[in-house]
Amino acid sequence: MPNVGSPYVVVRARTTKLKGDMDDAHSVVSSSMDKIANAFKVAAVAAAAAFVVMSKNILTLGLDFEATMKTVQAWSGATGESLQALTDIAREMGATTEWSANQSAEALKFLAAAGFTVEQSIAALPATLDLATAGQVDLAAAADITTDTMTAFGLEVEELNRVNNAFITTSSSTNTSVLMLGQSFKMVAPTANVMKVSIEKTAAMLGALASAGIKGGQAGTGLNAIMLKSRKAADMLGIEYEGVVETIRAMTTAGWSDIEFLKAFGLEHIKTAAALVAQFKNFDNLTNKIKENKTATQDLAEIIRDSLGVEIKELESIIQDKMLDVFDKVKSSLREIVTGMTAWIDKNEELIEQKTDEAIDKIKTALTATWDVLTKLKTFYDALPEGSVSVGLIGVI
Repeated sequence: MPNVGSPYVVVRARTTKLKGDMDDAHSVVSSSMDKIANAFKVAAVAAAAAFVVMSKNILTLGLDFEATMKTVQAWSGATGESLQALTDIAREMGATTEWSANQSAEALKFLAAAGFTVEQSIAALPATLDLATAGQVDLAAAADITTDTMTAFGLEVEELNRVNNAFITTSSSTNTSVLMLGQSFKMVAPTANVMKVSIEKTAAMLGALASAGIKGGQAGTGLNAIMLKSRKAADMLGIEYEGVVETIRAMTTAGWSDIEFLKAFGLEHIKTAAALVAQFKNFDNLTNKIKENKTATQDLAEIIRDSLGVEIKELESIIQDKMLDVFDKVKSSLREIVTGMTAWIDKNEELIEQKTDEAIDKIKTALTATWDVLTKLKTFYDALPEGSVSVGLIGVI
């Protein structure tokens, strides 16, 4: 046997240590490789899950946009190139503004419902988006408000900016909003048009009433009644009728008493008349402001868009536009698959019914067997002497 200090012992000891070090290194490397492999597995699963979610989002987004444009087609009567032009403008707005393509398509629906032609809808959409942004309302509401107002006043699409500016200047200068003004205009616009009252003067009167605490549908209803009764008031004064505000001013100048105002406008609407009298100065200033400010909507929309929140919305719209690009590329293939599956189902109805019946029979058999077992257990339990189950359980515990 070699001595303890011999070269053999030294080599043997060093070899043993080297083997141990190698084993340790192998263990570390093996553990690291396992961790790397597991990490790749997790990454692969996460990537697959993300792909599934993204695919579902693309499909949902594409189908929603397609369905909305189908409604636009039905309401506008657009086909071929005209339908493509509507689709293109919706996609363009989705790619360049904070409003998505589908939201833009929803606005096109309202424009079509209001009787706008394809060309008018295309021309009106950008301005409608500006109103929605500046007025802080959704696109559908903006389209509804502008089309209702333009129709009531008999205005052409070229005057859409004029309508928008009346709404934005009034809502940003008085105690009201675009939505509340929209409610007011619905009640008074047809009468204002018949009585030759401009949209600017109508908006200014509604703004003046809003500053006096009368707004929304109440303001529209009250102003509508005042307009209708103002001719009678002019006759009572013995003057030529020149307009609502002019008549009320003449009544005030003539020193009419509350009783005379009451006779002219009635108990229900005397409050509206009194509010206009109190707001004459505001009415004059606001009327001039509305007429002079030709770019109110675009200016306010530009200010609002210069913010992180809107920029995030713009990014979302751009991403959705790219998702729609993907949907367009796979749509025809998906349609072929769906058509093929539908045709196969139609051809194999008997086979499907047979397999369905077989599956139902198997489920019935399994349920019957389960019921038999439960019945036997109940019978066994009922046959036990009273209290034996409890004793058995106590013994187990």
